[in-house]
Amino acid sequence: MQETYKVGLALGVTVLPLDGLAANLVAVQLSGIWIMPWAIVSMFLLPFGLEGYARVPMTAGMEVIMNVAHSVASLAGAVGFVRTGSIAGISIVALAGLWLCLWRGRWRFLGVICGALSVSITTLPDVLISKSDAKTVWKLYG
Repeated sequence: MQETYKVGLALGVTVLPLDGLAANLVAVQLSGIWIMPWAIVSMFLLPFGLEGYARVPMTAGMEVIMNVAHSVASLAGAVGFVRTGSIAGISIVALAGLWLCLWRGRWRFLGVICGALSVSITTLPDVLISKSDAKTVWKLYG
């Protein structure tokens, strides 16, 4: 028995960072405590041509942030892929939202129904093929 698949280009695949909070717990603190003070010192030393001395520790802090970002991104399950909706589905959701906001009375809730029905007209392909590299293929189901 031969299997058939719906094939689509991977144009609307969005990367969703799942472990971004772990990296931000380090990056934000380091930015506020180490990098920004050295940036201010660098600005004060700029008229004298000595800003390079303050940029060395500032750059070291930025490298730590980049190393944390790379290590968190390399964790298993750190990123997920979300398929974006079709143009027709997004347009119907936008028009349904306008209908809901602009009209008064009970019949304005037809916008909610139309917005919910727009999900049913969007069909996802079974296989996604990368546009830049045709060798990259994602199987979405099973």
